[in-house]
Amino acid sequence: MQDLFGPNAHNWGMVLADVGMHIARMRLEKDGIPEIETLQALEEGYRGRMSEQFDIQHRSLTGRN
Repeated sequence: MQDLFGPNAHNWGMVLADVGMHIARMRLEKDGIPEIETLQALEEGYRGRMSEQFDIQHRSLTGRN
């Protein structure tokens, strides 16, 4: 896989945030689900996946649960 953003991982975080916002807006427009509810569900899924896939004590990348 080619790293399109180079060594700056911050850019990947921005892409993930943009995708999350697009999902939240789509669910608001289509189903009337508040954006914050979708964003919270996305974050919960992210944290759950991180704790499942990696042997870490915390569920966030920064160590802030």
